Amino acid sequence: MRRKVNVKASKTIYTYSYLYFTSLEALMQAQNTEVGRFYTCMTAELFSAFCLEAYLNHIGNHKLPFWEGVERKLGPSEKLKIICYEIDLKPDFGVRPFQSFGTLFQLRNSLVHGKTEYLEVSDEQLLDDGEKPKLPETKWKSLINLGMAVQFTEDTKKMIEIINEKSGIQQSPLFTPETREWLIHPSKSD
Repeated sequence: MRRKVNVKASKTIYTYSYLYFTSLEALMQAQNTEVGRFYTCMTAELFSAFCLEAYLNHIGNHKLPFWEGVERKLGPSEKLKIICYEIDLKPDFGVRPFQSFGTLFQLRNSLVHGKTEYLEVSDEQLLDDGEKPKLPETKWKSLINLGMAVQFTEDTKKMIEIINEKSGIQQSPLFTPETREWLIHPSKSD
């Protein structure tokens, strides 16, 4: 039987978690089939960057009262720097996982702010009969492959775990896409 009820509900959506799952799903597809692998690797890598920046926004908003006023004005590197200062984290950018940070966001910026490029090469190449010459390549395109997709996805997860642990937040950072609660009371008009 349907009846009118008063509902009070709330929900918190952790966007970075959804972005992480998208990255993982794309990576699994890239690992399981060669068909379209370049594009599923691109998706995994891009969504790793989206996830990491969304997580930085989550932590920034959680730890810094002024975050909402500055978040849109800052790039990912500035966000990480401010957060690391606040939580007293000194990442080593010479080794993984933080070594991937700069490259990941260079790739993201190249694609998000994409433009047509004209590339030219003039060199001597040793080719077998029928072999095609090596053509010039963009930096971003050279970063899109299964190895980099695995590295960026793994390193994104590790960076988030390190930041989360150092920040003192108890909630598992990646495996809770949303939380919700509700109360239902009979309607007074029944």
